[in-house]
Amino acid sequence: MHARFGSLGFLVSLTLCPNIGFAQTGWRLLGPGNSPTGRYGHALAGDSIRGRVVLFGGRDGGGTLLPETWEWDGSGWTNLFTATAPSARQSFAMAFDSARGRVVLFGGGDDSGDLGDTWEWDGTFWFPSSPGSSPSPRHGHAMAFDSVRGKTVLFGGRDASGYLSDTWEWDGTNWIQRFPGSPPNARTQHAMAFDESNGVTVLFGGNAGCTRSTCTNFSDTWTWDGSNWALQSPATTPPFHSGHVMVFDSNIGSLLLFGGFRYQAGPVIQTILQGDTWSWDGNNWTESTPANAPSARNDHAAAFDSVLNMPLMFGGTDAGTLALGDTWTAGPPPRLSSVGPTRGGEGGGDWIQIGGSGFTDDSDMRAFFGGGLAAITEVAPDHISVRTPPGMGTVDVQVTSSFGSATLPGAFEFVSPFISARFGSVNRRGGPLEDVLLVNGNTGDVDRVLTIPIDTAITLYMNVPSSRTDARYVLYAWLGLPTPATLTLLPRHLGYMIFPTPFAGSTPQPRAIFNNIGHTALLGAPTFPSMPAPGEVFRRPAGFHGALNVSFQGIIEDDASIVPEHFSVTNAVILKVRP
Repeated sequence: MHARFGSLGFLVSLTLCPNIGFAQTGWRLLGPGNSPTGRYGHALAGDSIRGRVVLFGGRDGGGTLLPETWEWDGSGWTNLFTATAPSARQSFAMAFDSARGRVVLFGGGDDSGDLGDTWEWDGTFWFPSSPGSSPSPRHGHAMAFDSVRGKTVLFGGRDASGYLSDTWEWDGTNWIQRFPGSPPNARTQHAMAFDESNGVTVLFGGNAGCTRSTCTNFSDTWTWDGSNWALQSPATTPPFHSGHVMVFDSNIGSLLLFGGFRYQAGPVIQTILQGDTWSWDGNNWTESTPANAPSARNDHAAAFDSVLNMPLMFGGTDAGTLALGDTWTAGPPPRLSSVGPTRGGEGGGDWIQIGGSGFTDDSDMRAFFGGGLAAITEVAPDHISVRTPPGMGTVDVQVTSSFGSATLPGAFEFVSPFISARFGSVNRRGGPLEDVLLVNGNTGDVDRVLTIPIDTAITLYMNVPSSRTDARYVLYAWLGLPTPATLTLLPRHLGYMIFPTPFAGSTPQPRAIFNNIGHTALLGAPTFPSMPAPGEVFRRPAGFHGALNVSFQGIIEDDASIVPEHFSVTNAVILKVRP
Protein backbone atom coordinates (compact mmCIF):
# COMPACT_ATOMS: atom_id res chain seq x y z
CA MET A 1 0.00 0.00 0.00
CA HIS A 2 1.31 3.41 -0.85
CA ALA A 3 0.21 7.02 -1.07
CA ARG A 4 0.85 9.84 -3.46
CA PHE A 5 2.45 12.60 -1.49
CA GLY A 6 1.77 16.29 -1.87
CA SER A 7 2.15 19.46 0.13
CA LEU A 8 0.42 22.59 1.23
CA GLY A 9 2.76 25.49 1.78
CA PHE A 10 5.66 24.12 -0.28
CA LEU A 11 6.24 22.05 -3.40
CA VAL A 12 4.87 18.53 -3.54
CA SER A 13 7.87 17.09 -5.35
CA LEU A 14 11.07 18.05 -7.00
CA THR A 15 11.00 17.24 -10.70
CA LEU A 16 14.28 17.52 -12.54
CA CYS A 17 15.62 16.80 -15.98
CA PRO A 18 16.41 13.12 -16.57
CA ASN A 19 19.82 11.99 -15.39
CA ILE A 20 22.35 12.76 -18.05
CA GLY A 21 24.79 10.11 -19.21
CA PHE A 22 23.11 7.16 -17.51
CA ALA A 23 23.63 3.67 -18.90
CA GLN A 24 20.55 2.39 -20.67
CA THR A 25 21.31 -1.20 -19.71
CA GLY A 26 23.18 -2.73 -16.80
CA TRP A 27 24.27 -6.30 -16.13
CA ARG A 28 23.98 -8.54 -13.07
CA LEU A 29 25.80 -11.84 -12.56
CA LEU A 30 23.51 -14.53 -11.17
CA GLY A 31 24.71 -17.39 -9.02
CA PRO A 32 22.32 -20.33 -9.39
CA GLY A 33 23.25 -23.37 -7.33
CA ASN A 34 22.82 -25.81 -10.21
CA SER A 35 24.05 -24.74 -13.63
CA PRO A 36 25.07 -26.15 -17.02
CA THR A 37 28.78 -26.74 -17.47
CA GLY A 38 30.73 -24.11 -19.36
CA ARG A 39 30.10 -24.21 -23.08
CA TYR A 40 30.01 -22.28 -26.33
CA GLY A 41 28.13 -22.64 -29.61
CA HIS A 42 24.89 -23.49 -27.77
CA ALA A 43 21.53 -21.73 -28.18
CA LEU A 44 18.84 -20.29 -25.91
CA ALA A 45 15.14 -19.63 -26.59
CA GLY A 46 12.65 -17.97 -24.25
CA ASP A 47 9.39 -19.89 -23.77
CA SER A 48 7.07 -17.05 -22.70
CA ILE A 49 4.07 -19.38 -22.30
CA ARG A 50 5.68 -21.69 -19.75
CA GLY A 51 7.96 -19.05 -18.24
CA ARG A 52 11.15 -20.91 -19.12
CA VAL A 53 14.36 -20.26 -21.02
CA VAL A 54 15.47 -23.38 -22.92
CA LEU A 55 19.15 -24.21 -23.53
CA PHE A 56 20.41 -26.92 -25.85
CA GLY A 57 23.78 -28.25 -26.99
CA GLY A 58 27.12 -26.56 -27.47
CA ARG A 59 30.69 -27.71 -26.93
CA ASP A 60 32.40 -27.82 -23.53
CA GLY A 61 35.93 -26.76 -22.61
CA GLY A 62 37.28 -30.22 -23.35
CA GLY A 63 35.95 -30.15 -26.90
CA THR A 64 33.04 -32.51 -26.28
CA LEU A 65 29.76 -31.81 -28.07
CA LEU A 66 26.81 -31.80 -25.68
CA PRO A 67 23.28 -33.18 -26.36
CA GLU A 68 21.87 -31.69 -23.14
CA THR A 69 18.57 -29.87 -22.64
CA TRP A 70 18.39 -27.41 -19.74
CA GLU A 71 15.65 -25.04 -18.59
CA TRP A 72 15.88 -21.84 -16.56
CA ASP A 73 12.77 -20.97 -14.48
CA GLY A 74 13.74 -17.48 -13.35
CA SER A 75 15.81 -18.63 -10.39
CA GLY A 76 17.74 -21.76 -11.37
CA TRP A 77 18.70 -24.26 -14.06
CA THR A 78 17.32 -27.81 -14.38
CA ASN A 79 18.85 -30.53 -16.55
CA LEU A 80 16.07 -32.37 -18.40
CA PHE A 81 16.45 -35.96 -19.55
CA THR A 82 14.29 -36.87 -22.55
CA ALA A 83 13.77 -40.11 -24.43
CA THR A 84 14.51 -38.44 -27.76
CA ALA A 85 16.49 -35.29 -28.50
CA PRO A 86 18.51 -33.70 -31.29
CA SER A 87 22.02 -35.03 -31.62
CA ALA A 88 24.89 -33.16 -29.97
CA ARG A 89 25.86 -30.07 -32.01
CA GLN A 90 27.05 -26.49 -32.02
CA SER A 91 26.50 -23.33 -34.11
CA PHE A 92 22.83 -24.09 -34.71
CA ALA A 93 19.86 -21.75 -34.18
CA MET A 94 16.72 -21.82 -32.02
CA ALA A 95 13.64 -19.58 -31.75
CA PHE A 96 10.41 -19.79 -29.75
CA ASP A 97 7.23 -20.03 -31.83
CA SER A 98 4.77 -18.31 -29.45
CA ALA A 99 1.83 -19.01 -31.75
CA ARG A 100 2.24 -22.77 -31.33
CA GLY A 101 4.12 -22.88 -28.02
CA ARG A 102 7.15 -24.67 -29.51
CA VAL A 103 10.89 -24.05 -29.53
CA VAL A 104 12.15 -24.56 -33.10
CA LEU A 105 15.70 -25.82 -33.70
CA PHE A 106 17.45 -26.09 -37.07
CA GLY A 107 20.83 -27.25 -38.30
CA GLY A 108 24.27 -26.70 -36.82
CA GLY A 109 27.40 -28.78 -37.03
CA ASP A 110 28.97 -31.78 -35.36
CA ASP A 111 32.30 -33.54 -35.76
CA SER A 112 31.09 -35.11 -39.03
CA GLY A 113 29.88 -31.96 -40.76
CA ASP A 114 26.82 -29.77 -41.19
CA LEU A 115 23.30 -30.76 -40.11
CA GLY A 116 19.97 -29.91 -41.76
CA ASP A 117 17.37 -31.35 -39.39
CA THR A 118 14.42 -29.55 -37.80
CA TRP A 119 13.28 -30.26 -34.24
CA GLU A 120 10.63 -28.82 -31.93
CA TRP A 121 10.45 -28.79 -28.11
CA ASP A 122 7.04 -28.55 -26.37
CA GLY A 123 8.34 -28.39 -22.80
CA THR A 124 8.28 -32.17 -22.33
CA PHE A 125 9.44 -33.82 -25.55
CA TRP A 126 11.62 -33.12 -28.56
CA PHE A 127 9.88 -33.94 -31.86
CA PRO A 128 11.74 -34.34 -35.17
CA SER A 129 10.00 -32.75 -38.16
CA SER A 130 9.96 -33.99 -41.76
CA PRO A 131 9.25 -30.94 -43.93
CA GLY A 132 8.80 -31.35 -47.67
CA SER A 133 11.39 -28.64 -48.33
CA SER A 134 14.16 -27.40 -46.11
CA PRO A 135 17.26 -25.18 -46.05
CA SER A 136 20.50 -26.94 -46.88
CA PRO A 137 22.51 -28.36 -43.95
CA ARG A 138 24.46 -25.46 -42.44
CA HIS A 139 25.96 -23.84 -39.39
CA GLY A 140 26.39 -20.24 -38.24
CA HIS A 141 22.93 -19.16 -39.42
CA ALA A 142 20.43 -17.11 -37.38
CA MET A 143 16.69 -17.39 -36.66
CA ALA A 144 13.98 -15.23 -35.08
CA PHE A 145 10.23 -15.68 -34.63
CA ASP A 146 8.06 -13.04 -36.30
CA SER A 147 5.13 -12.84 -33.83
CA VAL A 148 3.13 -10.54 -36.14
CA ARG A 149 3.08 -13.00 -39.04
CA GLY A 150 3.51 -16.22 -37.02
CA LYS A 151 6.64 -17.36 -38.91
CA THR A 152 10.13 -18.42 -37.86
CA VAL A 153 12.62 -16.56 -40.10
CA LEU A 154 16.04 -18.02 -41.00
CA PHE A 155 18.85 -16.26 -42.84
CA GLY A 156 22.30 -17.19 -44.08
CA GLY A 157 25.00 -19.29 -42.49
CA ARG A 158 27.59 -21.48 -44.15
CA ASP A 159 27.23 -24.84 -45.87
CA ALA A 160 29.48 -27.07 -47.96
CA SER A 161 29.24 -24.63 -50.87
CA GLY A 162 30.24 -21.52 -48.88
CA TYR A 163 28.58 -18.49 -47.32
CA LEU A 164 24.82 -18.18 -47.79
CA SER A 165 22.35 -15.32 -48.30
CA ASP A 166 19.08 -17.25 -48.50
CA THR A 167 15.92 -16.44 -46.54
CA TRP A 168 13.57 -19.14 -45.27
CA GLU A 169 10.39 -19.20 -43.17
CA TRP A 170 9.01 -22.06 -41.06
CA ASP A 171 5.23 -22.23 -40.60
CA GLY A 172 5.19 -25.26 -38.29
CA THR A 173 4.87 -27.75 -41.14
CA ASN A 174 7.23 -26.73 -43.88
CA TRP A 175 10.19 -24.50 -44.71
CA ILE A 176 9.40 -22.02 -47.49
CA GLN A 177 12.20 -20.17 -49.25
CA ARG A 178 11.60 -16.48 -49.87
CA PHE A 179 13.23 -14.55 -52.71
CA PRO A 180 13.52 -10.85 -51.74
CA GLY A 181 14.93 -8.44 -54.29
CA SER A 182 17.90 -7.16 -52.26
CA PRO A 183 18.90 -9.50 -49.44
CA PRO A 184 21.88 -8.91 -47.13
CA ASN A 185 25.27 -10.15 -48.29
CA ALA A 186 26.06 -13.81 -47.70
CA ARG A 187 27.44 -14.28 -44.20
CA THR A 188 27.72 -16.38 -41.08
CA GLN A 189 27.82 -15.74 -37.30
CA HIS A 190 25.39 -12.83 -37.55
CA ALA A 191 22.49 -12.33 -35.10
CA MET A 192 18.75 -11.82 -35.56
CA ALA A 193 15.89 -10.86 -33.24
CA PHE A 194 12.31 -9.75 -33.69
CA ASP A 195 11.74 -6.09 -32.82
CA GLU A 196 8.34 -6.15 -31.07
CA SER A 197 8.17 -2.35 -30.94
CA ASN A 198 8.40 -1.98 -34.71
CA GLY A 199 7.10 -5.35 -35.94
CA VAL A 200 10.15 -6.35 -38.01
CA THR A 201 12.97 -8.87 -37.79
CA VAL A 202 16.36 -7.20 -37.33
CA LEU A 203 19.69 -8.62 -38.54
CA PHE A 204 23.10 -7.25 -37.56
CA GLY A 205 26.72 -8.07 -38.36
CA GLY A 206 28.43 -11.34 -39.18
CA ASN A 207 31.33 -12.15 -41.47
CA ALA A 208 32.24 -13.90 -44.69
CA GLY A 209 35.68 -15.12 -43.69
CA CYS A 210 39.25 -13.98 -44.23
CA THR A 211 42.19 -14.26 -46.55
CA ARG A 212 45.75 -13.44 -45.56
CA SER A 213 45.27 -9.85 -46.70
CA THR A 214 41.66 -9.04 -45.91
CA CYS A 215 38.69 -10.04 -43.77
CA THR A 216 35.05 -9.51 -44.63
CA ASN A 217 33.44 -8.25 -41.42
CA PHE A 218 29.97 -6.69 -41.35
CA SER A 219 28.46 -3.93 -39.20
CA ASP A 220 25.27 -3.40 -41.20
CA THR A 221 21.71 -3.39 -39.89
CA TRP A 222 18.85 -4.93 -41.90
CA THR A 223 15.12 -5.37 -41.28
CA TRP A 224 12.75 -8.00 -42.70
CA ASP A 225 9.03 -7.19 -42.89
CA GLY A 226 7.92 -10.51 -44.36
CA SER A 227 8.38 -9.40 -47.97
CA ASN A 228 11.69 -7.60 -48.32
CA TRP A 229 14.95 -6.89 -46.58
CA ALA A 230 15.73 -3.18 -46.02
CA LEU A 231 19.19 -1.82 -45.23
CA GLN A 232 19.02 0.71 -42.39
CA SER A 233 21.13 3.87 -42.12
CA PRO A 234 21.58 4.65 -38.41
CA ALA A 235 23.58 7.70 -37.37
CA THR A 236 25.67 5.53 -35.04
CA THR A 237 26.32 1.83 -35.26
CA PRO A 238 28.32 -0.83 -33.39
CA PRO A 239 31.66 -1.79 -34.95
CA PHE A 240 32.16 -5.12 -36.72
CA HIS A 241 30.57 -7.95 -34.74
CA SER A 242 30.31 -11.70 -35.28
CA GLY A 243 29.31 -14.39 -32.82
CA HIS A 244 27.36 -11.82 -30.78
CA VAL A 245 23.86 -12.11 -29.27
CA MET A 246 20.78 -9.99 -29.88
CA VAL A 247 17.48 -10.14 -27.95
CA PHE A 248 14.47 -7.87 -27.62
CA ASP A 249 14.31 -6.25 -24.17
CA SER A 250 10.76 -5.17 -23.33
CA ASN A 251 12.07 -3.09 -20.40
CA ILE A 252 13.53 -0.54 -22.78
CA GLY A 253 11.43 -1.46 -25.83
CA SER A 254 14.62 -2.03 -27.81
CA LEU A 255 16.92 -4.76 -29.02
CA LEU A 256 19.91 -5.55 -26.83
CA LEU A 257 23.24 -6.57 -28.39
CA PHE A 258 26.26 -7.85 -26.49
CA GLY A 259 29.73 -9.15 -27.26
CA GLY A 260 31.11 -11.09 -30.19
CA PHE A 261 34.34 -10.69 -32.15
CA ARG A 262 35.82 -9.34 -35.34
CA TYR A 263 38.50 -10.83 -37.55
CA GLN A 264 41.76 -9.01 -38.21
CA ALA A 265 43.77 -10.01 -41.28
CA GLY A 266 47.53 -10.58 -41.25
CA PRO A 267 50.12 -13.32 -41.40
CA VAL A 268 48.13 -14.83 -38.57
CA ILE A 269 44.41 -14.07 -38.65
CA GLN A 270 43.41 -12.74 -35.25
CA THR A 271 40.07 -12.87 -33.45
CA ILE A 272 39.45 -9.64 -31.53
CA LEU A 273 36.84 -10.17 -28.80
CA GLN A 274 34.16 -7.57 -28.03
CA GLY A 275 32.51 -6.80 -24.70
CA ASP A 276 30.28 -3.87 -25.61
CA THR A 277 26.55 -3.40 -24.97
CA TRP A 278 24.28 -1.70 -27.52
CA SER A 279 20.56 -1.11 -27.97
CA TRP A 280 18.56 -0.60 -31.17
CA ASP A 281 15.36 1.48 -30.96
CA GLY A 282 14.26 1.04 -34.56
CA ASN A 283 16.18 4.07 -35.83
CA ASN A 284 19.54 4.20 -34.17
CA TRP A 285 22.07 2.26 -32.12
CA THR A 286 23.04 3.54 -28.65
CA GLU A 287 25.96 2.20 -26.64
CA SER A 288 25.59 1.61 -22.91
CA THR A 289 28.49 1.86 -20.49
CA PRO A 290 27.50 -0.27 -17.50
CA ALA A 291 29.83 -0.33 -14.48
CA ASN A 292 29.42 -4.08 -14.13
CA ALA A 293 29.43 -6.08 -17.36
CA PRO A 294 30.28 -9.61 -18.53
CA SER A 295 33.73 -10.27 -19.92
CA ALA A 296 34.23 -9.91 -23.66
CA ARG A 297 33.19 -13.14 -25.37
CA ASN A 298 31.71 -14.82 -28.41
CA ASP A 299 29.63 -17.91 -29.19
CA HIS A 300 27.45 -17.20 -26.14
CA ALA A 301 23.63 -17.31 -26.22
CA ALA A 302 20.81 -15.09 -24.96
CA ALA A 303 17.00 -15.04 -24.77
CA PHE A 304 14.31 -13.08 -22.96
CA ASP A 305 13.29 -14.39 -19.53
CA SER A 306 9.56 -13.71 -19.15
CA VAL A 307 9.69 -14.49 -15.41
CA LEU A 308 12.40 -11.99 -14.53
CA ASN A 309 11.18 -9.79 -17.41
CA MET A 310 14.79 -9.32 -18.45
CA PRO A 311 17.22 -10.71 -21.04
CA LEU A 312 19.19 -13.76 -19.89
CA MET A 313 22.65 -14.69 -21.19
CA PHE A 314 24.74 -17.82 -20.65
CA GLY A 315 28.25 -19.02 -21.45
CA GLY A 316 30.45 -18.49 -24.48
CA THR A 317 34.21 -18.35 -24.77
CA ASP A 318 36.59 -15.52 -23.91
CA ALA A 319 40.31 -14.84 -24.08
CA GLY A 320 41.13 -16.52 -20.78
CA THR A 321 38.59 -19.33 -20.48
CA LEU A 322 37.86 -21.85 -23.19
CA ALA A 323 34.24 -22.36 -22.09
CA LEU A 324 32.29 -20.04 -19.81
CA GLY A 325 29.48 -21.20 -17.51
CA ASP A 326 28.20 -17.91 -16.11
CA THR A 327 24.58 -16.72 -16.12
CA TRP A 328 23.85 -13.01 -16.54
CA THR A 329 20.74 -10.91 -16.71
CA ALA A 330 20.41 -7.39 -18.12
CA GLY A 331 18.19 -4.66 -16.76
CA PRO A 332 17.72 -0.91 -16.69
CA PRO A 333 19.51 1.06 -13.98
CA PRO A 334 17.45 3.53 -11.94
CA ARG A 335 16.50 6.85 -13.50
CA LEU A 336 15.15 9.49 -11.10
CA SER A 337 12.71 12.26 -11.93
CA SER A 338 11.08 13.43 -8.70
CA VAL A 339 11.06 13.37 -4.92
CA GLY A 340 8.01 14.18 -2.86
CA PRO A 341 7.59 15.61 -0.33
CA THR A 342 10.85 17.52 -0.55
CA ARG A 343 11.09 18.18 3.20
CA GLY A 344 11.11 16.02 6.28
CA GLY A 345 12.10 16.00 9.92
CA GLU A 346 15.70 15.69 11.01
CA GLY A 347 14.79 12.64 13.07
CA GLY A 348 13.85 10.69 9.94
CA GLY A 349 10.96 8.28 9.52
CA ASP A 350 9.09 10.32 6.90
CA TRP A 351 7.32 8.51 4.08
CA ILE A 352 8.79 9.75 0.79
CA GLN A 353 8.06 8.74 -2.80
CA ILE A 354 10.87 8.76 -5.38
CA GLY A 355 9.61 8.84 -8.97
CA GLY A 356 11.39 7.59 -12.06
CA SER A 357 12.00 4.33 -13.88
CA GLY A 358 14.26 1.29 -13.80
CA PHE A 359 12.99 0.28 -10.37
CA THR A 360 13.32 -3.50 -10.32
CA ASP A 361 12.32 -5.66 -7.40
CA ASP A 362 16.00 -6.08 -6.77
CA SER A 363 17.45 -7.29 -3.47
CA ASP A 364 20.42 -5.02 -4.13
CA MET A 365 18.33 -1.85 -4.52
CA ARG A 366 19.19 0.92 -2.04
CA ALA A 367 18.01 4.50 -1.49
CA PHE A 368 20.20 7.11 0.18
CA PHE A 369 19.40 10.57 1.54
CA GLY A 370 22.67 12.43 1.91
CA GLY A 371 24.49 9.13 2.37
CA GLY A 372 22.02 7.85 4.97
CA LEU A 373 20.32 4.58 4.07
CA ALA A 374 16.52 4.84 3.77
CA ALA A 375 14.15 1.92 4.35
CA ILE A 376 12.45 0.89 1.10
CA THR A 377 8.80 -0.01 1.72
CA GLU A 378 7.53 -0.43 -1.84
CA VAL A 379 8.97 -0.96 -5.31
CA ALA A 380 6.82 -0.15 -8.38
CA PRO A 381 7.80 0.36 -12.03
CA ASP A 382 7.47 4.15 -11.81
CA HIS A 383 8.33 4.88 -8.18
CA ILE A 384 9.67 3.58 -4.89
CA SER A 385 8.39 4.50 -1.44
CA VAL A 386 10.86 4.89 1.41
CA ARG A 387 11.14 6.04 5.00
CA THR A 388 13.87 8.60 5.47
CA PRO A 389 16.91 8.16 7.69
CA PRO A 390 17.90 10.89 10.17
CA GLY A 391 19.76 13.79 8.57
CA MET A 392 20.43 17.49 8.45
CA GLY A 393 20.33 20.17 5.78
CA THR A 394 19.79 19.85 2.02
CA VAL A 395 21.00 16.52 0.65
CA ASP A 396 21.23 14.47 -2.53
CA VAL A 397 18.85 11.57 -3.13
CA GLN A 398 20.47 8.51 -4.70
CA VAL A 399 19.06 5.14 -5.74
CA THR A 400 21.37 2.26 -6.58
CA SER A 401 20.83 -1.28 -7.84
CA SER A 402 23.04 -3.97 -9.26
CA PHE A 403 22.24 -2.51 -12.70
CA GLY A 404 23.51 1.01 -11.92
CA SER A 405 22.71 4.15 -9.94
CA ALA A 406 21.17 7.62 -10.31
CA THR A 407 21.24 10.78 -8.20
CA LEU A 408 19.08 13.90 -7.85
CA PRO A 409 21.34 16.60 -6.37
CA GLY A 410 19.90 18.66 -3.51
CA ALA A 411 16.50 17.02 -3.83
CA PHE A 412 15.56 16.77 -0.15
CA GLU A 413 15.78 19.03 2.91
CA PHE A 414 15.86 17.92 6.54
CA VAL A 415 14.20 20.62 8.68
CA SER A 416 13.48 21.32 12.37
CA PRO A 417 11.17 22.27 13.96
CA PHE A 418 8.75 20.41 11.74
CA ILE A 419 5.05 19.80 12.29
CA SER A 420 3.10 18.05 9.57
CA ALA A 421 -0.12 16.16 9.03
CA ARG A 422 -0.46 13.63 6.25
CA PHE A 423 -3.76 12.17 5.36
CA GLY A 424 -5.18 9.88 2.68
CA SER A 425 -8.14 7.91 1.39
CA VAL A 426 -9.43 4.56 2.51
CA ASN A 427 -7.73 1.79 0.57
CA ARG A 428 -10.98 -0.11 0.07
CA ARG A 429 -10.54 -3.71 -0.95
CA GLY A 430 -12.18 -4.36 -4.30
CA GLY A 431 -13.26 -0.78 -4.89
CA PRO A 432 -11.98 2.71 -5.58
CA LEU A 433 -10.37 4.97 -3.01
CA GLU A 434 -12.86 7.04 -1.02
CA ASP A 435 -12.14 10.06 1.15
CA VAL A 436 -13.14 9.51 4.77
CA LEU A 437 -10.64 11.79 6.44
CA LEU A 438 -10.41 15.56 6.59
CA VAL A 439 -7.69 17.56 8.28
CA ASN A 440 -8.45 21.25 8.73
CA GLY A 441 -11.09 20.89 6.02
CA ASN A 442 -8.69 19.34 3.47
CA THR A 443 -9.55 15.98 1.93
CA GLY A 444 -7.05 13.25 1.19
CA ASP A 445 -7.86 13.18 -2.52
CA VAL A 446 -4.23 14.07 -3.13
CA ASP A 447 -2.07 13.61 -0.06
CA ARG A 448 -0.78 16.86 1.35
CA VAL A 449 1.68 17.94 3.96
CA LEU A 450 0.41 20.65 6.28
CA THR A 451 2.97 22.81 8.02
CA ILE A 452 1.29 24.11 11.18
CA PRO A 453 2.82 26.33 13.88
CA ILE A 454 3.23 24.94 17.37
CA ASP A 455 0.22 25.61 19.62
CA THR A 456 -2.16 25.74 16.64
CA ALA A 457 -5.20 23.45 16.74
CA ILE A 458 -5.62 20.72 14.15
CA THR A 459 -9.19 19.66 13.40
CA LEU A 460 -9.67 16.08 12.29
CA TYR A 461 -12.89 14.58 10.89
CA MET A 462 -13.47 10.96 9.88
CA ASN A 463 -16.66 9.96 8.08
CA VAL A 464 -18.28 6.59 7.48
CA PRO A 465 -17.65 5.63 3.82
CA SER A 466 -20.78 5.95 1.70
CA SER A 467 -20.43 2.34 0.64
CA ARG A 468 -20.62 1.05 4.22
CA THR A 469 -23.65 1.00 6.52
CA ASP A 470 -21.91 -0.31 9.61
CA ALA A 471 -18.35 0.66 10.46
CA ARG A 472 -16.32 1.43 13.54
CA TYR A 473 -13.18 3.45 14.02
CA VAL A 474 -10.09 2.95 16.09
CA LEU A 475 -7.66 5.75 16.83
CA TYR A 476 -4.14 4.79 17.87
CA ALA A 477 -1.17 6.80 19.05
CA TRP A 478 2.47 5.82 19.03
CA LEU A 479 5.47 7.50 20.58
CA GLY A 480 8.06 7.39 17.81
CA LEU A 481 7.63 5.13 14.80
CA PRO A 482 4.34 3.19 14.62
CA THR A 483 5.03 -0.33 15.88
CA PRO A 484 3.23 -2.53 18.43
CA ALA A 485 6.07 -1.90 20.87
CA THR A 486 5.67 1.89 20.74
CA LEU A 487 1.89 2.06 21.26
CA THR A 488 1.55 4.54 24.07
CA LEU A 489 -0.81 6.54 26.27
CA LEU A 490 -0.61 10.29 25.93
CA PRO A 491 0.37 11.94 29.23
CA ARG A 492 -2.19 14.42 30.50
CA HIS A 493 0.21 17.37 30.49
CA LEU A 494 0.79 17.10 26.73
CA GLY A 495 -2.71 18.35 25.97
CA TYR A 496 -5.85 16.71 24.67
CA MET A 497 -7.55 15.47 21.50
CA ILE A 498 -11.13 15.56 20.31
CA PHE A 499 -12.33 13.04 17.70
CA PRO A 500 -15.64 14.20 16.16
CA THR A 501 -17.08 11.70 13.67
CA PRO A 502 -20.25 9.98 12.55
CA PHE A 503 -19.69 6.66 14.25
CA ALA A 504 -22.40 4.12 13.46
CA GLY A 505 -24.40 4.31 10.27
CA SER A 506 -25.52 7.81 9.41
CA THR A 507 -26.04 9.08 12.98
CA PRO A 508 -23.39 11.64 13.98
CA GLN A 509 -21.93 10.67 17.34
CA PRO A 510 -19.13 12.97 18.49
CA ARG A 511 -16.44 11.13 20.40
CA ALA A 512 -13.82 12.62 22.66
CA ILE A 513 -10.50 11.26 23.80
CA PHE A 514 -9.10 12.84 26.96
CA ASN A 515 -5.43 12.50 27.75
CA ASN A 516 -4.96 8.98 26.48
CA ILE A 517 -6.21 6.36 24.11
CA GLY A 518 -7.37 4.13 26.90
CA HIS A 519 -6.46 1.25 24.64
CA THR A 520 -3.40 -1.01 24.50
CA ALA A 521 -4.19 -3.43 21.68
CA LEU A 522 -3.71 -2.95 17.96
CA LEU A 523 -7.11 -4.43 17.15
CA GLY A 524 -10.56 -3.69 18.52
CA ALA A 525 -12.53 -0.52 19.22
CA PRO A 526 -12.31 1.35 22.53
CA THR A 527 -15.40 2.92 24.06
CA PHE A 528 -15.33 6.69 23.74
CA PRO A 529 -17.52 9.00 25.85
CA SER A 530 -19.96 11.11 23.86
CA MET A 531 -19.75 14.86 24.07
CA PRO A 532 -20.16 17.88 21.78
CA ALA A 533 -17.31 18.31 19.36
CA PRO A 534 -15.37 21.48 20.15
CA GLY A 535 -13.43 21.24 16.87
CA GLU A 536 -10.02 21.19 18.50
CA VAL A 537 -8.27 17.89 18.08
CA PHE A 538 -4.72 18.41 19.31
CA ARG A 539 -3.04 21.30 21.09
CA ARG A 540 0.39 21.64 22.60
CA PRO A 541 0.69 23.98 25.59
CA ALA A 542 2.73 27.10 24.84
CA GLY A 543 6.24 26.95 26.19
CA PHE A 544 6.37 23.15 26.36
CA HIS A 545 9.86 21.94 25.44
CA GLY A 546 9.68 18.15 25.54
CA ALA A 547 10.16 16.27 22.25
CA LEU A 548 7.07 14.40 21.09
CA ASN A 549 6.60 12.32 17.93
CA VAL A 550 3.05 10.99 17.84
CA SER A 551 1.43 9.10 14.96
CA PHE A 552 -2.33 8.71 14.62
CA GLN A 553 -3.91 6.14 12.31
CA GLY A 554 -7.60 5.57 11.70
CA ILE A 555 -8.72 2.05 10.96
CA ILE A 556 -12.16 1.14 9.62
CA GLU A 557 -13.37 -2.34 10.53
CA ASP A 558 -16.37 -4.14 9.05
CA ASP A 559 -18.54 -5.18 12.00
CA ALA A 560 -20.84 -7.25 9.81
CA SER A 561 -18.15 -9.73 8.79
CA ILE A 562 -17.80 -13.02 10.61
CA VAL A 563 -14.06 -12.58 10.12
CA PRO A 564 -13.42 -8.81 10.24
CA GLU A 565 -11.67 -7.25 7.29
CA HIS A 566 -9.53 -4.25 8.09
CA PHE A 567 -9.61 -1.22 5.80
CA SER A 568 -6.63 0.92 6.68
CA VAL A 569 -6.53 4.60 5.91
CA THR A 570 -3.39 5.14 3.85
CA ASN A 571 -1.07 7.34 5.94
CA ALA A 572 -4.23 8.51 7.64
CA VAL A 573 -2.79 11.12 9.95
CA ILE A 574 0.79 11.44 11.03
CA LEU A 575 1.60 14.31 13.37
CA LYS A 576 5.28 14.94 13.90
CA VAL A 577 5.69 17.42 16.70
CA ARG A 578 9.17 18.61 17.52
CA PRO A 579 10.24 21.49 19.80
